[in-house]
Amino acid sequence: MKGRFSGSGIAAMVVIAAALVLPIAIYDEDYVFWSQFPTAGALLLLGLVGLIAGELVLKFRQGGRLWAVLGPIALAIAAAGPILLPASELDIGWKAPGFWLSLIGVALFGWTVMAHLSAMPRSRIRDI
Repeated sequence: MKGRFSGSGIAAMVVIAAALVLPIAIYDEDYVFWSQFPTAGALLLLGLVGLIAGELVLKFRQGGRLWAVLGPIALAIAAAGPILLPASELDIGWKAPGFWLSLIGVALFGWTVMAHLSAMPRSRIRDI
């Protein structure tokens, strides 16, 4: 076992945590935060918790099979956060980095899950 966390997993955790505290948009000349959209923020936070649990515990249980199943589910939950934002009403620009960091964090989360899936041994079901 090389280490507990993968490099992309650590980067995803840091970027998603930073995205949750930074403004996500501008509306009526004022900053908008994730707390003003609790469902979207909760989904991104739930995905972050899933990533931490997966990197700490699940990838070492049952040969990583549990993380191979739950990782894509947690990724889909985290990706649903930015999708739920009403982007047509908000001015999502460079002055609001939380939205862009959440997208980068979800992409790194996906990279982490795909790296784990690619390191899994081949399934015997496909060989039959």
